[in-house]
Amino acid sequence: MILDIWNGTKSQWDDLQKRSISSNIYQSYSWGEYNKISGWEVFRLVERKNKHPIAISLLVKKFRLGLGVVWCPGYSFLKSGLKESIFQEAIKKSLNIKFLYIRIRFLMNSDKISFDLIKSQKWTKCISKLSANKTLIYEFSKKNNLSKNWKRNLIRFNKNNHHQIINWKNPKSQEIYLLYKKMEDYKNIPTQFTYNQIDSLIKNFKEDLIVMKCVNESGEIISLRAAIIFNEEALDIFSVSTYEGRKTYAGYGTFSALLEFCKKIGIQIYDLGGVDKKRNKSVYNFKKGIGSFDKTYLGEYEWSNSYILRIIVNIYVIFYKGLK
Repeated sequence: MILDIWNGTKSQWDDLQKRSISSNIYQSYSWGEYNKISGWEVFRLVERKNKHPIAISLLVKKFRLGLGVVWCPGYSFLKSGLKESIFQEAIKKSLNIKFLYIRIRFLMNSDKISFDLIKSQKWTKCISKLSANKTLIYEFSKKNNLSKNWKRNLIRFNKNNHHQIINWKNPKSQEIYLLYKKMEDYKNIPTQFTYNQIDSLIKNFKEDLIVMKCVNESGEIISLRAAIIFNEEALDIFSVSTYEGRKTYAGYGTFSALLEFCKKIGIQIYDLGGVDKKRNKSVYNFKKGIGSFDKTYLGEYEWSNSYILRIIVNIYVIFYKGLK
């Protein structure tokens, strides 16, 4: 197997992804560009001379002494028939890295067939985690009944005639950042997004970032919900409400409006992201209450041709809560 570094345009890469089995938002051109703000290089690799080629976007950091780390936050396909670590070796050769660590979050069903395929190709389950292997999925094609609590709170919001929900066509990075800071302060929670991350998301996804905001009589934003869209799929990305927004159930109104808009433009699947139902039961119940269902992926697996590098990366992830 030979993987070539791809150097085409954004539209060409996205068209290739939309036709492939592995299509998902994390493989879109814009997702790679967005992650450059965190110091990652983006390498898009395509299998040479194949009618149905592997096409994968990878986030890469290269270090001295020939060391390298690869992170792929979402990949939906693993080619069967490959012997042992042929795929990993092809990535290593393409990136020209002597000692390489690869971590991929496989968005395939967590079942015996997928597990056996992963195992046969020398992938190992990660001992540390960068992301969740569980999520909540809302399918627009199915009849999704709102929970009693969701219905009740949406009615409460709709009774208030002093608020307005707006499809925010030109969202402002600073305004969203300050909303998050205000929420983080009163809820006493860690930073959700830096200003640079918010700005990078807006600049890279552009019209593929759908933002709904709810404003009060004074025109102040009290709730905001946003999703990234790609190939008939949506990924929940921004979710913030002020103290006033929480008291007036504005989060229910903005999310309901966002879902209605997604349905109107032909979105089929809405990924609400992983939530710890024990530690954050209220958020889980909110997302579950729209009629979504739990889904479990295979999750994160790793490969390295250096045992020491594998241990170092996992220790770093555990202590620093990420790959920075």
